[in-house]
Amino acid sequence: MRYHYEFVETQDDLPVRLFVNSVKDIRFHWHKEIELIYVLQGAVTVYVDQREYRLAEDDIIVINSMSVHKLECTNLDNVLLTLQFGPELLDDEGTLFACDSMSQTEYNRYRYDRLRRCLARMVWESNKKGPGHRNYSMGSLQTLIGHLTRYFTAGTGGGPQEKGKDYDYMRLNRIIQYVDKHYNEKITLQTIADQEHLSLHYFSHFFSDKIGIPFQKYLTLIRLEKAAAQLSDTDKSMTQIALDCGFANVKLFNQYFKGKYGSTPGAYRDTLANAKMPDPARKPLTTEESSSGDYYETDTISAMESLYRYLNDREGSPPVEHDMPSDQRDVVDVQADGGIREEAFLKHWNRVTTAGRAVEGLREDWRRHFAGMQGEFPFTHIRFHGIFNDEMMVYSEDEDGKPVYNWAYVDKLYDFLLQSGIHIFVELSFMPALLRRSNETIFWWKGGISPPADQISSRGTRMKTCKFCSTTMFTSIRYTRAGTEPA
Repeated sequence: MRYHYEFVETQDDLPVRLFVNSVKDIRFHWHKEIELIYVLQGAVTVYVDQREYRLAEDDIIVINSMSVHKLECTNLDNVLLTLQFGPELLDDEGTLFACDSMSQTEYNRYRYDRLRRCLARMVWESNKKGPGHRNYSMGSLQTLIGHLTRYFTAGTGGGPQEKGKDYDYMRLNRIIQYVDKHYNEKITLQTIADQEHLSLHYFSHFFSDKIGIPFQKYLTLIRLEKAAAQLSDTDKSMTQIALDCGFANVKLFNQYFKGKYGSTPGAYRDTLANAKMPDPARKPLTTEESSSGDYYETDTISAMESLYRYLNDREGSPPVEHDMPSDQRDVVDVQADGGIREEAFLKHWNRVTTAGRAVEGLREDWRRHFAGMQGEFPFTHIRFHGIFNDEMMVYSEDEDGKPVYNWAYVDKLYDFLLQSGIHIFVELSFMPALLRRSNETIFWWKGGISPPADQISSRGTRMKTCKFCSTTMFTSIRYTRAGTEPA
């Protein structure tokens, strides 16, 4: 079997890569970084070292350095949180972990929850960017690594186990580790060929076939990765960094660095120092545009709330306020006046109900059930979604691409509810297929959560993306009673 090596680029401010992604099918690959996957929503199948794992929501798994793995979607949509970090952060770079929450029980759950809590803290800090966020993130990362080492170590080794691995893979592993340790020295194709007792011609083709690029290009990429880390973490001169990372001279270093990062090393360092905020106009990647399938950054994904609940959980103990993010602390000043006459407390939540999609409210059987429930439980408000689903036929286009609006079904549904004496919470969702940028969906009935093709569409309809649910909404449309024009 042919495996593919993946280059993992860390974030600018941390020696990790932390991202949210949705996967369809990621082929067998491997990398030197340790990878931790947490399922935020849905389910995913993961193959690791010829074993199959089916992960559901809240599950977690650790993939060891250099382990061959593959991800596949299931019949459920998935949203994953992935953390990747280099083995050099471990006390022993050869440490192997056995960590998957399929082995979780009521007696050892706290060990897995500790990992979830560290992840939650890292994502929170990455999202909020408050004072000291990098220190908090590094502290959580070190705590996570220490916890893995203490409770999930499965042994150590300089490379993959013999079983299930071919000899070529182990040879490639030795080469990768050698380059990681000696990148600052003079390394030639002949050096590695002699070390592996191969001819120069055979080794050159062997490496290119397995990794996908020539050996010299791979060595240069590793040196540039190390140089970028020094530009971020040290104030060394360009000359010193170039020599430390194995480049013959500064001119060559500048040339290669600009080719990879699009700027000179000095400009790259200045950009990091300025700590520019992310571009708010940046469009998220779709699965078609990214081999990893990552399409949302950690500050825009609503599914992250399923992880944030671990911020307040301390292994079975009540939440400790000083351990919570500052803007999650609630300080309430309660004063009581004994002279005030008591009144019954109105349970306002008993006055509202929810339904599914808007189109369901057009069915006669749904309306009968609605009337029966209203008679049994007299509520006054209702909430549902899917007003702009394609099944409601609100938006279409003529032969010239001009918008055609059809409010017949919306009018019919709203008239029925208003005549029943019900107040309606209007939820503007989901994205019509003709206006969406990609095919990202949610739920089994495929509600479109893609941003619009343009924030101000060429068709004249203004759009806005909801920061809470990632649903893209019309903002130039409001509902009016039948017989009038929509605004």
